[in-house]
Amino acid sequence: MNAVGVGGALFNVGANGAAFGVANGSDVRVMDLLLAVNARSRRGRLFDMNGDGDTIDPKETEYRVMANVVFSAINEEGDIR
Repeated sequence: MNAVGVGGALFNVGANGAAFGVANGSDVRVMDLLLAVNARSRRGRLFDMNGDGDTIDPKETEYRVMANVVFSAINEEGDIR
């Protein structure tokens, strides 16, 4: 972890950039990843991209899976750079 805490630490999104609106392989600050997911949420539903109140659309599901991969890796890695 760096001097400003985990929110300021960089993490590489790998092949999951689309979920965060960045290019695959980008190094992104953890806080920016959280903000990106928040911006793609509607009425408490993660990745309700079209605002229809459900999250069953294939693209919404795909983005949730991508975000979960990244956040799980951050959680499991622990001491991120």
